[in-house]
Amino acid sequence: MELVNIVSFIMKANKYIIFITTILIVNYSAFAQEVDISNLFEKDDYLICSKKTKEPFTGIMFCKNSDGKIEYKKTVVDGIENGKALFYDKSGNFAGDGEYFNGLENGKWTWYYKSGFKKAIGYYKDGISNGHWTYWSESGIKEREGNIINGKENGKWEYYSEMGLITTERYYNYGLKDSVEIWYFENGQKMSIHRYESGIENGKFEGWFRNGKKKFESYYRKGEIINYTEWDQDGKIIKSQNKE
Repeated sequence: MELVNIVSFIMKANKYIIFITTILIVNYSAFAQEVDISNLFEKDDYLICSKKTKEPFTGIMFCKNSDGKIEYKKTVVDGIENGKALFYDKSGNFAGDGEYFNGLENGKWTWYYKSGFKKAIGYYKDGISNGHWTYWSESGIKEREGNIINGKENGKWEYYSEMGLITTERYYNYGLKDSVEIWYFENGQKMSIHRYESGIENGKFEGWFRNGKKKFESYYRKGEIINYTEWDQDGKIIKSQNKE
């Protein structure tokens, strides 16, 4: 019952945030010129201009899909995307928002599911994902989070179960697994530890049963397994190999 109440509260809170965001853009729209993208064109220098005046456009440009539903609204200043942008799914539901600076994604961006739950929050700099990113499931439970540098995972990332418990800790070095990767049982006890170097298995791998007894142990060298030992729950070796 507690989980149901929490999910209900999160849903109401997210819908309130979406409502406020929509109100803000509507208020801004009241003072800004809104123009369908079909009435605009892009010059060779990438400036967005009005077909009517041939001058760089300032205001809010919007695009509609084949069903007449708005796909996005973007703020344009002197022909360049600058400021708030709103996005919608095929059904017209609010799907996300963010900001542009000099035509590139910049700062905080947020995406939503149809239910109103957050789907992801991340940060951009000069059009490339940079900063802390968090992802949620459709039920509003956090799935994973970590840092991205220049579009690639970097440092520690944590992955969660539907109960909100950490299942995996993984370390990256510019998009490649690096250092340790730790898997956990639902009680927080370690299930296994893997080691990587620049995305390749390297070093000692270990695994345990729920009772804490060793399940397997192996050693890798630059992606090649050198030795491997496996035990049953009574501590008896059931498999062993050694290439050296």
